Amino acid sequence: MTDWSDVSNAEFEAATDWLRSIHENLRTYWVDPGELGQLMGSGEVLVAWAWNEVPVALADEGFPVGFERNTAEGTSVWLCGYVNMTDAPGVEEKAYDYVNALLAVDSAQPLIEGGFGSANTVALASLGTETLEANGLGAVTVPVLAQLPISNEQRQRQAEAFERIKAGF
Repeated sequence: MTDWSDVSNAEFEAATDWLRSIHENLRTYWVDPGELGQLMGSGEVLVAWAWNEVPVALADEGFPVGFERNTAEGTSVWLCGYVNMTDAPGVEEKAYDYVNALLAVDSAQPLIEGGFGSANTVALASLGTETLEANGLGAVTVPVLAQLPISNEQRQRQAEAFERIKAGF
């Protein structure tokens, strides 16, 4: 599946059935990258679906870790962004300064060293293919599920199903 914004009932049920079938093989549903890093670093978890910052952080700590972006099942992408809220505290110029600094060419190297990408494709390209590959940001050659915003109804449906699966139902 490459678009989860408009799935049929049959597709939704197939996905939840698959999740139920693997539930007993899972140690936990991790909450944040720090938790997952600790579980993997301790050896309690050997394989996980993770954000690319987790293997980068573990490798930096000397753990023998790998990252496979082009799996037979496909891969997934999610995007993080920034919101400038109306009437929020702070100085608007500083918000723009912050975003501009993140998008600057000079920011790509420290971001990737922390396991993060950049929306500045020119900056990323300047780091070279080898660096991108080593940090889990190489070329994608498999189908991609872009985890983009979905309707509130679909989000609620997914959340309810996931909570039931986590509870063993």
